[in-house]
Amino acid sequence: MQTDQGMMAQGLALKLQTINLDGRIYTPVQILKMHEDVYKEKGKVYYSTDIPTNLRNISNVTQLLFYIPKTDVAFFADIDSVEAAPKGHETGKILPHEAEVYSPQAFAGIACRTWFLLNNIVPASKAELERLRVKNDPNISVYEKMYISGRFNRFFYV
Repeated sequence: MQTDQGMMAQGLALKLQTINLDGRIYTPVQILKMHEDVYKEKGKVYYSTDIPTNLRNISNVTQLLFYIPKTDVAFFADIDSVEAAPKGHETGKILPHEAEVYSPQAFAGIACRTWFLLNNIVPASKAELERLRVKNDPNISVYEKMYISGRFNRFFYV
């Protein structure tokens, strides 16, 4: 994937998992659908996560890949901006001022470590996932990585 400046951009793949918020269970498919619905209505959507991220490590990331392990369910999302709790922050979590406007209602008021403001969400094809490579092991395609291991929450790709 190339940026407009011709430099190699990178993406961050995030494994979606079932979550429990105050006794309410949300499946990965439901989480994706809620984010898609907000995007369709408002033209952008926040995705928040408590997966540790370092702004320095994600400064070149231009795209997220949401995937459900060991399935063909995957979606790309272009990143508009990223906000993360600074190192040493008292709680380690933040809540952007527009989070309630651009987040699914179930997640809008919950502070998290990292917030990605996304300006699209589109399905990823198997061919696209096979073409992309895992950053720290270019012999492995993103598609293979999605199936190989369920233990990784995230990985970078190019």
